[in-house]
Amino acid sequence: ATTTTAAGATTTKAGSTGTEYTTTSNFNMPCNSANQMVNGKAGTEAAQKALQDTMKNVTVTDTKLAKYGCRRLTSNNRRLQSSKGIKADFTYVSSTNTAPAAATFQAALITNLQAKGIPTAGISVQTFSQPKVVATTPTVSAAVGAPATLFFVAILSVGMSW
Repeated sequence: ATTTTAAGATTTKAGSTGTEYTTTSNFNMPCNSANQMVNGKAGTEAAQKALQDTMKNVTVTDTKLAKYGCRRLTSNNRRLQSSKGIKADFTYVSSTNTAPAAATFQAALITNLQAKGIPTAGISVQTFSQPKVVATTPTVSAAVGAPATLFFVAILSVGMSW
């Protein structure tokens, strides 16, 4: 998804210049809000827009939302989690590796969720993790393994003929 130019700048399909990063945060919230945010595109779109509004000149390339603490356990040996909400993983392209401020992001998230009709009572955004550079894996041709495979097949054939 990213290409490097001769000058060393990286570009994404969206056309913005920068490096691709990932960051994570937990949004503590009631389970009914978490369910509405995770089930459907509205919650993901609201979270993406909140990140773009909070961090200027950022292109969000992927957002993953997962609920935590919102299931009922009936076993007496287990304890319910005290916190409930959503774990959000963001992948984005930016020229800086600074995480957004949780309070600023929370205000933007609440505004965007209200615009989508998702309840916002009790939402508390936790501190974001330090952004990490997304590692890209090099493309390796399948032809590289062919000579090695041929060599081992030849040795196996010689060994079987003895």
